[in-house]
Amino acid sequence: MIQAFANIFFTARLNNANTYCIGHRGDCRIRLETRGHAVHSAIAKKPDNALYKLARAITALEQFSTELAARASSLGSASLSVTMAGAGEAPNIVPDKAWLELDRRVLPGESREQIVQEICERVSTVPQDAFELDCYLYFPAYTIKREHRMVAVLSACAAAVTELAREPRIFTASTEALSFLWIRRYRRLFWGRAVWSRLIDLMSMWKRNN
Repeated sequence: MIQAFANIFFTARLNNANTYCIGHRGDCRIRLETRGHAVHSAIAKKPDNALYKLARAITALEQFSTELAARASSLGSASLSVTMAGAGEAPNIVPDKAWLELDRRVLPGESREQIVQEICERVSTVPQDAFELDCYLYFPAYTIKREHRMVAVLSACAAAVTELAREPRIFTASTEALSFLWIRRYRRLFWGRAVWSRLIDLMSMWKRNN
């Protein structure tokens, strides 16, 4: 059993259920900025208002989020949420810049390039030279097969700690293991504090006996 630890990387996850997870969706964070021209609102006849452009983008993204919800996988559905937005320097000035933050949950096979392209297409009601999109964070989805040997190992660990059989589940958010995706040869599972402690005990026993 311990030999399986050699080529598999684990990350602890705070989990009151003391169970373990075999996959999760990826995450993509995007900042979208729209541009206009600042002018005093008292003299603005045809204002180039960055906030109006952002509002059109938000409406388009809301519709797109409904479409994404229909994309399903074993890890759950794709999703898109506008989580933050802002604009303006004063209540009597037409803003020359407005911004929003997007959280896009990623399914297996969805690349950074695909995600960016789809969002650009959806906000096409805003002229291309009037907005800028920055995908500053991207982590792909990850999953490990239920039949993998390490799933059986973690199942045994969970049962030893909780005295209950635990079925692996899909984690609904993301985990710290994404920080180690560059180590391609490793596999990843995620579990709670009690199972983590049990695993350390097992590895300590192995070191003493080898």
